[in-house]
Amino acid sequence: MANTQLTISLFGDFNLTWQGQSSVSFSGDRPISLLAYLLLHRQTAVSRQQLAFTLWPDSSDSQARANLRNLFYTLRQTLPNADTYLAADSMTLQWRTDADYVLDVAAFEAALSEAQTAVSTSDKITHLETAVAFYKGDLLPGNYDDWIIPRREELRQAYLDALHQLVTLLEQQQDFRTASRYSQRLLQHDPLDETAYVHLMRLHALSGDRAGVRRIYETCLAALRRELDVEPGPTTQAAYEQLLRLEVPLTAVSLPESEPVQQPPATMPPRPRRLPTPATPFFGREAELAHLAELLADPTCRLVTIVGPGGIGKTRVALETAVGHQPVFADGVAWVSLNALQTPEQLAAAMADALHYRLSGAGDAEAELLHVLAAKELLLVLDNFEHLLDAADFLLRIVGEATAVKLLVTSRQALELQQEWRFDLGELPIPDAQASESWANNSAVQLFIQSARRAASAVTLAETDYPAIAHICRLVGGMPLGIELAASWARLLSCTEIAEEIEKSLDFLTVTLRNVPPRHRSLRAVFDYSWGLLTPVEQQILVRLSLFEDGFTREAAAQIATADLPQLSVLADRSLVQRTAVGRYNLHNIVRQYASDHLQADPLAYRETAVQHSRYYLHWLTEQDAVLRGPGQKDGLTAVAGDLANIRAAWNWAVEQRQLDWLEAAAFPLFYFYELRGPVHDGETLFRLTADALQAETATADDERQRAIWTMRTHQAYFLHRLGQTNAAHDLLQQAVPQLQALGADGILSYSLRYLGLTAWINGRFDEVTHLLQQSRELAARCHDQWGIAISQAYLGVNLRGQGHLREAIDLLTAVLPMTQEIGDPRLIAYTLLATGRANLYARHLAKAEQQLSSCLQIAQETNDLFNITNGSLFLGLVKQAEGNLEAARQLIQQSITLCTQTNDLFGLRDASVAMGYLEIESGNFPAARTQFLAILQMPDHAQTLMLMMSAVIGMAALQARAGDPDTALSWVLAVLQHPTLHWETRQRAEMLRSKLEAELTPAQLLSARQQATNLSIEAVLTAVIAS
Repeated sequence: MANTQLTISLFGDFNLTWQGQSSVSFSGDRPISLLAYLLLHRQTAVSRQQLAFTLWPDSSDSQARANLRNLFYTLRQTLPNADTYLAADSMTLQWRTDADYVLDVAAFEAALSEAQTAVSTSDKITHLETAVAFYKGDLLPGNYDDWIIPRREELRQAYLDALHQLVTLLEQQQDFRTASRYSQRLLQHDPLDETAYVHLMRLHALSGDRAGVRRIYETCLAALRRELDVEPGPTTQAAYEQLLRLEVPLTAVSLPESEPVQQPPATMPPRPRRLPTPATPFFGREAELAHLAELLADPTCRLVTIVGPGGIGKTRVALETAVGHQPVFADGVAWVSLNALQTPEQLAAAMADALHYRLSGAGDAEAELLHVLAAKELLLVLDNFEHLLDAADFLLRIVGEATAVKLLVTSRQALELQQEWRFDLGELPIPDAQASESWANNSAVQLFIQSARRAASAVTLAETDYPAIAHICRLVGGMPLGIELAASWARLLSCTEIAEEIEKSLDFLTVTLRNVPPRHRSLRAVFDYSWGLLTPVEQQILVRLSLFEDGFTREAAAQIATADLPQLSVLADRSLVQRTAVGRYNLHNIVRQYASDHLQADPLAYRETAVQHSRYYLHWLTEQDAVLRGPGQKDGLTAVAGDLANIRAAWNWAVEQRQLDWLEAAAFPLFYFYELRGPVHDGETLFRLTADALQAETATADDERQRAIWTMRTHQAYFLHRLGQTNAAHDLLQQAVPQLQALGADGILSYSLRYLGLTAWINGRFDEVTHLLQQSRELAARCHDQWGIAISQAYLGVNLRGQGHLREAIDLLTAVLPMTQEIGDPRLIAYTLLATGRANLYARHLAKAEQQLSSCLQIAQETNDLFNITNGSLFLGLVKQAEGNLEAARQLIQQSITLCTQTNDLFGLRDASVAMGYLEIESGNFPAARTQFLAILQMPDHAQTLMLMMSAVIGMAALQARAGDPDTALSWVLAVLQHPTLHWETRQRAEMLRSKLEAELTPAQLLSARQQATNLSIEAVLTAVIAS
C-alpha cells in the first residue's frame, strides 16, 4: 500500500494520502461526500441528474445541478492528479477503476468475498481477519446524507457478521484467546447484545477462566440495568449458571436461538444480514404487533404493507415485528432499507445485498434473485417503499414465485395491489386529559420520559411533570417522532416550556443529532418529503383541508377544498388524510399544522378558503333548523355535534368579518343545539361574546347590526335564565324587546317576548306572563312559525297550571299536543307531555299523569334530551310517591338530582331537592330532609329568587313543627302565604300545613303566630329558617 499513488480510507475518520505523503486536506464535508459517492458506486457511471438529486433532495433541479457543478470543480481542484481518477462528460460522472489507488472499503469487501469462497478453515480465518483489520470504524460516521445511511448499516452488518464467523471458527480451532478478542470487538459495537456476552462467557470457560465468566456476566448485568433497566434474559442467565457448574460439559451450554454454534459449510448459502440495532427502546403497540402477527400467520396473507405518515413509527414497528419473527421463519428475516435507492431498477440489488448474495451481473437480476428466494422460507422486510411504487410489480413476482417468502413493507403510501393487506398505523394512545391516574402507564408518556433521559441523563422528571408531558403528547398527536423531538429539549427546558414552544411553532421540533437522518431531524423535514411527492393540485387541496377543525365530511371537502373522492383517496393512500370509523375524514394534528403553515403563507388563498369554510358551515347549519325542530332531530343533533368545531370556527370568522346575514340565519339552530345538548354555559358564552364583539365597534350601529346584536342578546338571556341568573336575564330582555320592536324584527321579537314571559313566570307574575306569551304567539303566527305558536301555547298552559287552573291547563295542553306531534320535534312533544302530565299529577289523575310522563321520558331518552329526562324522572317519581311506591319514587328523584348536578341545572336541582326533602319527611328521615331543604336555601345568590325558595321554607316549617316549635313554624307558613306570587303547588303545600298546625295549636299560640307573621318579611323568614 505504501507504493500506491493514492490511498483512501472511508472507514472511521476520512483520510486520503498521495504518494505516501501527508494527508490531503479537503475544504468541508461536501467534497468528501461527493468523492465517497463516486467511490462507492465506482462500477458504473453515475447520472449527473441522479447525483444532484441525491445530494440536494430539497433543492430545485436547476439549483441542485448548479451545486453539483461547483462541487465537482472543487473536488477536481483538491484531488491530486484528478483526471487520472475522475471521468466526466455532460451526462455522467465516474471513478476510474483502472487507476492506481487503494480503497479500504474495496479491500474489505474483497477479503470477505475471498473468505466466502475459501475451502479450508485456516484460509477462511485469514481472509476474515484481513477484512476486519480494514474496518477502522463506521463508514464516514460524520456524514448523514440519506444515501449513505443504508450503505453504512450494510457495511457495519457485514463487519459484525465477519466477527461472528471468526469467533465461531476460532473456537472450533480452540484458539480461545483470539476468539475472545474478536468477541470483545462485537461487544464494543453493541454493548447490549446478550448473544455476544454468552459467547464470550463460553470462551472464558473453555479457557478455564471461571473468574472471567463471572466478570463478563456482571458487565452484562450492569449494562442492561443501566441502559434499559432490565435483567439479562432467561437464556443468558441459564448459560451463566451452567458455565459456573464444572460438572456440566461446556459443549452442552447453548447460545440464544438466533446464534447457534455450528461448523459453517465450506460454501455458505445466501443468508440474511443481521437486523438493524434499534436506537431507542420500544413502548406500547401491543395491539398492533398482535394484529401484524395474526396477518403474518395467515397462509393467505403474503404481502403486508404498514401504511402511515412520516414519523408515526412504521420502521420501528416493522423492526419489532421482524425481531419477533426471526425464529418463525426457517431462513429468518431479511431487512432491506430503501432510503438511498433512487430507481426501481436498484431494488433487486438491494434485496440481494440484504441476503448476503452477490448477483452475477449477467442477465436479469430480478430473475436471478427470484431463483434464490424460491428456495427460502423467509420474511422479507422492505422499509420506506413510497418512492419505489413502480417496482410493486416485482413484489407480485416474489409473491407468485417464492411461495415460502412473506413480504412486510413500510410505506407512506399503499402499494394499491390486489394481493396487498393494508395495515394502517396510527399514533400512540394519547393521554386522556381527564384520566391523570393512567398517565404513568401511557406508552406515549413513557416514550417521552425515556427519550428525555437519553437526551440528558441528569434530567429528573416527577409526577408533577405528567400534566405537561401529557399535553405535549396531545399537541404532537401521539406521533412517536414528535414525542422524541420534543423530549430532546428536556436538557434545556421544562416540560411546560416545551409545550409552550410547540404551541408557537412546528419548527421548534428539531434536533441536531448527527446520527439522525436529515429528514427525521425535524417534523417539518418529515413532511417536506411527503409534500414533495404531491402534485400542485394535491398540495392545494391539502392546505385547504387544513382549515377544517376536528375532521370533515366528503361533501364539505368538495365544497371548501374542491376535493373529489379520487383526490381524497390519493391523500388517504399517502397517509396524509385519515378516514374515521364514522365515515368522516381527518388530518393528523401535525399534518394539519404543517399544511396550515403553507396556507397561512398565502393570504389570498387563506381568505378564499376561510370564506368558503364559513359560508358552507353556517349555511349548512341554517338548513339544519328544520331538521332540529322536526322528526329528524336525533340525527340532526349528531350531525351538528360532529361538526361543532367547524361550526364554531366558521361562526367566529363570520363575527370577525361582520357577516351578519349568515350569523342571524344560523343563530337559532346553534342556540337550539346548545339548549338540547349543552353545555348551557357554552351557549351563553358564545352568544355573549358575539354580541360584545358586534357592539365593540365605535361606529354607530345600523339597523342590520342592531338586529344582529339583539338577536344574540336574546339567546344569551335565555341561557342566563337556564343557568339560574333569572334577574340578569330579565334585565337583558327588557332592553332587547323595545330595540327589536323598533327594528320591526318580528321573528326574534317573538322569542324575546317568550323568554321574558319565562322570567316573569319564575317570580309568579302570572298576568304579565299571559300578556307576553299572547304577544309572542301572535308574532309567531304573523311569521308563519308553527313551532313558535306551539311552544307559546304550551307555556300558556304551564302558566295556567302555576295559577292552579288545572282543568283549563289540561285542556289547553291536550289541544297543543297534536300540534307538536304534527311538527314532529321530539323536544317539543316531550315538553308538552311533561307539562300535561304534571298538571294531571296535581289534579290527582295519576294514571294519565304516569302514562304521559312515561312517554315524555321515553322520547327524551331516545334523543338524550337531558332537560326532559331530569324533569320527567322527577315528576314520574312524584306520581310513584302519590301511589305509595316510595322506593321507586326515591330512585327516580335521585336520578333527577344526579343529572341536574352533572349539568349544573340549578332550577331542576331545586325542584328535585324539594321533592326529595318531602319524600324524606314521608319516610321519617327528618335529618336528611333538613339537609335537602337547606341545600336549596344556601344555593348561590343568583338562583335564590323568592319563588324558588318558598317550597323549601314550607318544608323547613314542617320540620320545625315536628321539632316541637309549631307556633314558629306557623308564623313562617303565614308569612309565606302573604306573598302574592306563590305558585299554586307551593300555596297548596302551605295551606295544608297551615290547616294542620292551626288544628294543633291553642288560641294563644295561634294569636302569637299570627302576630309574628304580620311583622315578618320574606327576607326575615329566610334568615330565621336558615338560622334554625
